[in-house]
Amino acid sequence: PAVPPLGSNPPRAEGRSVGQAAHDGDAPDRAAQGLPAALRLSVLVDEVERFLLRLQRRALMRYLCFLLCLSVFLFVDQDKRHEWAQEEALFDLFCDEEFPDVSFKKTFEDVATYEEFWQWAHGPLAQG
Repeated sequence: PAVPPLGSNPPRAEGRSVGQAAHDGDAPDRAAQGLPAALRLSVLVDEVERFLLRLQRRALMRYLCFLLCLSVFLFVDQDKRHEWAQEEALFDLFCDEEFPDVSFKKTFEDVATYEEFWQWAHGPLAQG
């Protein structure tokens, strides 16, 4: 028998609902009604699973493309002189800067207490 498309209703006895036809004893043949409800449900579940797998594959491919682009961007051979210069400038700006209102040279490397950390945070870090 031909399989009806998903979402279609089985044919009914003329002028009667499915329940009335079953009570009258002249219910349409199983082949005329289409697939049994359990089989229709399993076909629907299979279709949904295939759809979700396609979505997952697309999402996986997009993620892999993103990772590939990110890797190329991050790991392409860059000029190390510029990296070193930038790192040194940031170190001088934040870590080697002296604390304000101190009579001796005191930098981030000399911080030993919470109070000194907050002095550094409100001084060189905030001004940086």
